[in-house]
Amino acid sequence: MNFLIGTLAYVIGAQVSMSETLSIEMEDEVRRALDRLVQQTARSVDDIVNQAVRDYLDVQEWQHRKIEAGIAAADRGEFATEDELARIAAKYSKRG
Repeated sequence: MNFLIGTLAYVIGAQVSMSETLSIEMEDEVRRALDRLVQQTARSVDDIVNQAVRDYLDVQEWQHRKIEAGIAAADRGEFATEDELARIAAKYSKRG
């Protein structure tokens, strides 16, 4: 299903910069879920889609920073010791 998002606003902090119309293909199930959310929240499609894109980008950027930091630590030779790994494994393998 093709779906035209009326306005995709680029938001930086509390300031809204230029908006751009964006056409995307959306799965029928996703569109129905979006329509339900619009009805349930009385928010606009634009508002919901903009928030979803911002949230997705925030998570992706956070994940990328964490991966880069992990690679840099590994490049510096900063690894967990066998004892640290065993302690972590024991913590998560205990049955409550």
